[in-house]
Amino acid sequence: MTSTTSANALPNLISAQELHSLLQVQDSSSSLRVIPLDVSLVYPPASEYTQHIEGRIPNAKFFSMMRYASEDPGLQTAIMLPTPGRFVGAMRYLGIRRNDHIVCYDVPGFWTPARGAWMLKVFGHEKVSILNGGLAAWKAAGYSVESGPYSAATPSEYPFVQRDENMIAPFETIKSFFSGGANNNNRVVIDTRPIEEYRDIGHIPNSFSLPFSYLLAGPPPNDMRLLPKDQWSEIIAKVVGEDLFKKMQDKNSGVEVINTCGWGVTTCTLWLVLGHLGVSAKVFDESWDGYELRVGNPVEKGAPGELRPAEPTKGVTSFPELQIPIENLPDDGTPKVEEVSH
Repeated sequence: MTSTTSANALPNLISAQELHSLLQVQDSSSSLRVIPLDVSLVYPPASEYTQHIEGRIPNAKFFSMMRYASEDPGLQTAIMLPTPGRFVGAMRYLGIRRNDHIVCYDVPGFWTPARGAWMLKVFGHEKVSILNGGLAAWKAAGYSVESGPYSAATPSEYPFVQRDENMIAPFETIKSFFSGGANNNNRVVIDTRPIEEYRDIGHIPNSFSLPFSYLLAGPPPNDMRLLPKDQWSEIIAKVVGEDLFKKMQDKNSGVEVINTCGWGVTTCTLWLVLGHLGVSAKVFDESWDGYELRVGNPVEKGAPGELRPAEPTKGVTSFPELQIPIENLPDDGTPKVEEVSH
């Protein structure tokens, strides 16, 4: 295992044993602190914060991917990157320092930690890793968990930072992919939603389907660890074709790759995988949720090989039960953070 050394370095994947070793060697005098960060996400009425209080890795902190999100007042998308002010406000409240080594994890294993790691990288945090298998792997390895409420941390002086917009694909970029006609090999969109949603609800025209579950060791929720790295290339090449995959890896080919899913969460796992395979990909933060909530976007339906045009988007979500404004979420005790301006 190696530690990340720059803001541009990709997050490492570490095992429960490696995280345990990291936590054992640090002490109060160490300048490098290792912070397990629970970025679990469950949809209302369930509560990820309640889940965190009931059981967590010792000394872990909790970052709410939904409640600390930046809500688009027009689209009402479920989950978006926080604003710089809200992100920094959360880091300060949690007592996290800019040079801390953050290890993202979730309860099931690999549902949201890549999203948490991508978010941290968007804001330029240097030392970021992901616990492969999450809290489930930690428990399976025989390590103890904490439970119960805990006191708030001493606020940190985390510096004000901006987002790296080069890591994010806005809707305007997606629109440019299809507004000029058929997609081509210099414009690649990969959708990680379940094949049923891709096929039956619809998808962005000419996008590839690579269900998130294909990247896992077993079907969720049985084994939510990421597959070994030596299997990643074969999976990607099988979806997009070997020739296009090679072009995607060629920095001089001009190929632009964008990942999407339902809410911009599971597709960050593909961002991680592609990055370690030499492919620089962006994440469509709105993903299908935002795409569908805009009126008049072109839609395709059907599985690969049997595609058919469908009616344009009507500005209505396929999952209305998830469209709950942040301010209307039930109070589950999640600490509230202030948006800072500097």
